[in-house]
Amino acid sequence: MTGTIIGTGACAASHVMENDDLAQFVDTSDAWITERTGIKRRHIAENETVSSLAVCAAKKALLDAKILADEIGLIIVSTMTLLHSVILVSEKAELSSHKKEENHYVPKET
Repeated sequence: MTGTIIGTGACAASHVMENDDLAQFVDTSDAWITERTGIKRRHIAENETVSSLAVCAAKKALLDAKILADEIGLIIVSTMTLLHSVILVSEKAELSSHKKEENHYVPKET
């Protein structure tokens, strides 16, 4: 059995927190964080969930691959969250991604 990656997609939470924002309520600074971690900003999920971000990334992957959802044999989901397991995220994303409309690469959400 062989497989080919024909499309990829990624999605990040919309709220961005800069190091200076973090320094307003934690005793730190942009320089201290950047020097030790290299991190300048982070995405904070406020209205998004792990599975909604997975669906967003899947839609982008469908666009990248120029295919419909029914043409996919396998979806690989990866997450680094403590709230949900990869299996649960995959199941939720699968349920959401099956909402499709004819003649569109990307399913429309209802």
